[in-house]
Amino acid sequence: MKSKVSHTYIKFYDVTLGIEMVAHSDFIGVVIVPLSKFVSDNIPIEEFEIIDPSLDASLRKNMRFIGRKYDFMNLIGWVPVLMFKNWFRRKIRNPLDDPQRMICVDFCLHITNDANATSLPYNILNPQELLKWFRDNYEKNKWTRKVLDNPHTILDDVKAVLATEVMKSDEQKQKDNWTDST
Repeated sequence: MKSKVSHTYIKFYDVTLGIEMVAHSDFIGVVIVPLSKFVSDNIPIEEFEIIDPSLDASLRKNMRFIGRKYDFMNLIGWVPVLMFKNWFRRKIRNPLDDPQRMICVDFCLHITNDANATSLPYNILNPQELLKWFRDNYEKNKWTRKVLDNPHTILDDVKAVLATEVMKSDEQKQKDNWTDST
């Protein structure tokens, strides 16, 4: 069965604004949006809460990526990597990686790696592989895992959360837009 996981992001509470925000690399590039906006366009399915004071500093440090363009060629480069991954005994890097651009997994890894919460490689993992790694390691690291039965029930008072989500179908977006306009 194929996974529906397509994205990773960092959720955090902004003290100045008094709301939860999401930092992620999306098709327009690396952005920060209010959580309410993010969940109107995406369906969060699972979150991992990491309580670590160094995440705040890491998040601030990695705001340098805001505005960095999304790495579309990286997505295309994953096609042959995923098609032929069983032929190789070790992980292979995406041949079309561009260091001037970024995908969602690498943005999240910059934050968690810089905080020493993880030490995972860049330009190798896709969202499904990162989700598997978090599922396999969250207990050992004393993190909290939350599977979102109702995707719009999201953790409160979180400093940083690595989460996964699936994109809403076009049909669901049209339905939501129709409901919003009535």
